[in-house]
Amino acid sequence: EKLLREGLYTSESAVRCRSGFSPTFDDDWGWVALVDDAGNPDDGPSRMMRAVRHSGREAVHNAFDRGWRPGGNVGLIHGVVLGDVDHWADYHHRHGAGTTRRNWLELMPSTVLTGFMKEFDFHGPSMNVTAMCASGVVALLTARMWINAGLATDVVVIASDLSVSPENARSFGNLGVLHIDAPPWDVCRPFQEGSRGFNAGEASVAMVVSGRPQASYGTVLGGAMSSDGYHPVSIAPDYSQVRRAFTGAL
Repeated sequence: EKLLREGLYTSESAVRCRSGFSPTFDDDWGWVALVDDAGNPDDGPSRMMRAVRHSGREAVHNAFDRGWRPGGNVGLIHGVVLGDVDHWADYHHRHGAGTTRRNWLELMPSTVLTGFMKEFDFHGPSMNVTAMCASGVVALLTARMWINAGLATDVVVIASDLSVSPENARSFGNLGVLHIDAPPWDVCRPFQEGSRGFNAGEASVAMVVSGRPQASYGTVLGGAMSSDGYHPVSIAPDYSQVRRAFTGAL
């Protein structure tokens, strides 16, 4: 939490020049933010599984340190975009039909969530949600609805995207949005002229959402969503649905 806060204050980007993008790209180097291949091997064989377990565990321990104690029905929601890209690529290109039962089971998106719930003896509702770039927000709003409806006393919300493979970076770049050929201070310039789009970034973040506000970092007061079918990757130029979502949330 301290590192996240300090990073936000300094506006320091996590994007670095990393290797491993050839032959998909002519240049082997790309400006991206990647989750390193680290973590506890007992949490699973893939970067995604280890990152999800690590971020969720960190959030729960931090909540405990601040005085939170779980209610009788703790749920888990994982907001995700493309799933475990590395693990599925390994399955399709290497193991395939010759994989073990354990490895195939670990490919299922529920397996990592089940392991996390078992670790903390949580037995509330558990699910993955996907709404592309809005997946984390959807997870948070769903957690709030679960608590308000009495389906859960607390919800661990995790949002993860570890999908910056060379193939995905190339395909996303072909849409004209993502750029890995230049540093963030040249590519993404929020509220300034000259912004080209954004660099690719990976992360897994987690928080504990509770119906009991003691020692909380903040309060979820409201939320709303809207759908804009104008174009698969573009917003309608009149911004009417964006304004409707903001108005609904307020």
